[in-house]
Amino acid sequence: MSDWDAKVQIQPLDLFVYGQVQYEFSVYDALAGKYLDGKSLGDAAVSSTTRRAVVVEEAITAIARSVERRSTAVQELGFAMSHIAYVVAMFSGDTSENNINHKISDCDGASDSEKADMKARMKKALDILEKYGVDIDNKGTKYSADTVTKGDVSAIQSGCKLALDKENNALQQTQSDLRSLLSKRDSAYSMIGKLQKKVDGTARRTIGQIGQ
Repeated sequence: MSDWDAKVQIQPLDLFVYGQVQYEFSVYDALAGKYLDGKSLGDAAVSSTTRRAVVVEEAITAIARSVERRSTAVQELGFAMSHIAYVVAMFSGDTSENNINHKISDCDGASDSEKADMKARMKKALDILEKYGVDIDNKGTKYSADTVTKGDVSAIQSGCKLALDKENNALQQTQSDLRSLLSKRDSAYSMIGKLQKKVDGTARRTIGQIGQ
């Protein structure tokens, strides 16, 4: 039996009214691990199913917040990737020998204003990566836009891509979890409605039998 299952059992009572045996209903609440007794099916089965809906509703709220946070992370890491790609593209114009160790200020293929733009973009990208705890070399190395080299930028681009892919995969999984919970919630509320109809029908039949 899963956490969400509810099992209705009819319990005969040693009680006679106008010659008719009366029944009480109990529902097994898997979350509580016991049968919940109620005055009627409505007090038990509907109560158990409503509890299920409430629990799912709370989970939906929590996961929805997670989806929002992950969506923001994917968006911001995407911005970081675009900034880094610009710096990489500008470094591609640096054709001098041993340019792998060139800093942005050494980039021969960029004008002074372009170098300033490269530094500004690199700083924004590094700030985003630090915000999300991205460790480029798994050694905790701190990079600066003023001292980062062409070789560093290439490594930072790879690290950012890995972080973005990881966060995007996590976002897709979280969205899938949210869709599943939304379906469970809809199912729970649908079950409440069906149970309530059964309760009303049982009550009418019981009342009709009294006095026969």
